[in-house]
Amino acid sequence: MDLAIPLPDHILVLQQFFPKLSLRVNSGGSDTTLVVQGPDGVIRCGDDTGSKKDASITDTEWSAGSYKVWVGTSTPGVKRNYTLTVRQL
Repeated sequence: MDLAIPLPDHILVLQQFFPKLSLRVNSGGSDTTLVVQGPDGVIRCGDDTGSKKDASITDTEWSAGSYKVWVGTSTPGVKRNYTLTVRQL
């Protein structure tokens, strides 16, 4: 069985190492998910942020390179409008 991986919604290119970053989805309260695959193959996942349904990831050790970013919803096949914010902490 051949499972196709969907193309990422975004490519995040980091020109340098970051000790700590935060990625946040703002869809106005929809139940979103967030998956990030780094240049080293490491996958980071995020779901609800506290009491909010929008997804976020806060993590350390972000190496320079290209990161594939997928933004999804809890309902397969449903897309929502959103803003993705990346912030150095």
